[in-house]
Amino acid sequence: MAQDTFKIQSNPTPARVAAATLSSISNRVRENALYKKRGVNITLEQLEKFYTQNWARFMELHSIWKRNRFIRKFRPTLDRVDNERGYEVDNLQILPFGENVSKDMSKIITDWHSSQSKTEKNNRRELMKKISVLGGIARAKKLSAKRRKEIATVASHARKSRIAYKHPSA
Repeated sequence: MAQDTFKIQSNPTPARVAAATLSSISNRVRENALYKKRGVNITLEQLEKFYTQNWARFMELHSIWKRNRFIRKFRPTLDRVDNERGYEVDNLQILPFGENVSKDMSKIITDWHSSQSKTEKNNRRELMKKISVLGGIARAKKLSAKRRKEIATVASHARKSRIAYKHPSA
């Protein structure tokens, strides 16, 4: 994968980017339970066509990534618009890595704040697993200290109270 990343950094083409992306998606689906249930519903040819159609956007983000000395948060990534669906052609967009990860974090925190009813108690364990998994990603990807603190606060309150955490501003 390191060799693929170098080729994408130095001389990207839709075919190279599609191949590297499909490899990354396949590894993620194979290794992560949250992704396994959604699966991969896209072929290399479809992915290459998607990148060809969206090449201007990819290259715009690539030039920003290059200008910023290939810092990970600026790297162009493939994002699922609806995270409940799998990797499907009509569910994809290209975003910088930092935006992609923070979008997922914001949704989980919003879901947590909005889960107020007693019927949501059964879903909280699943939500806590997601917070735990993405909290680990947040630390690994060095998201802002404010974001990490907010995630830790939500998780801490949930563990202590075993009821929905209600944000003070709500």
